[in-house]
Amino acid sequence: MRIRIAVIADYASVSLGDKLNVLGIFSSIFARAEPIVHAQMQLVLQFEFDASEAGKKNVQMFLRDEAGQALMSLSGEIVVPRAGHGESAVINQILLLNNTSFPKFGFYEFQVLLNGRLEATVPLTVRKAEDSKLVA
Repeated sequence: MRIRIAVIADYASVSLGDKLNVLGIFSSIFARAEPIVHAQMQLVLQFEFDASEAGKKNVQMFLRDEAGQALMSLSGEIVVPRAGHGESAVINQILLLNNTSFPKFGFYEFQVLLNGRLEATVPLTVRKAEDSKLVA
């Protein structure tokens, strides 16, 4: 298994033919004051599995601050279909995150675990806005 894509974006969708569409990839958000609430973002993941990895997989996502404290956690299950010989199964996951709270400016990261094993980290920096045009 490998994660082909792990990003934070403004918007993502899957269209006809299983095409993953991602708009507005970012790694920083800006705000005027603490605490910070970001209205909407999406954590976009694309997994690739070998044919031998078919079956149910437990997926967990954590948002952690720079001290490692979990601010949010989500968990679920994905079912990996059996791919043909020599082919891989690709699974797109889009997690819609509304009104995500950050207690202070600083560094955060999303951690993605599959069956309890850390597979990806996606960093996010929350910065103080010096220019009002930067505030989302």
